[in-house]
Amino acid sequence: ALGCQGPPPLPRLGIAAAHRAESAKLLAGLPRPLVAIHPGASWQTKRWPAEHFACLARRARQRFGVGVAVVGGPGEEEV
Repeated sequence: ALGCQGPPPLPRLGIAAAHRAESAKLLAGLPRPLVAIHPGASWQTKRWPAEHFACLARRARQRFGVGVAVVGGPGEEEV
């Protein structure tokens, strides 16, 4: 309807050059493909319980054999 053709582009996440080596070190050894789970949210009421994320990660590993990385932003370390 919008006149687009072909498959959509794959999403890309930018990583600052200073963090590339650290990221590679942290992710080394995880099975591929890799799935990222981001449990944080701006509002507490929008957050899923940690047990739900753990269950999702286990199921993804069992069913698809993927590696799972938990990601977050500044101030979300506790989450």
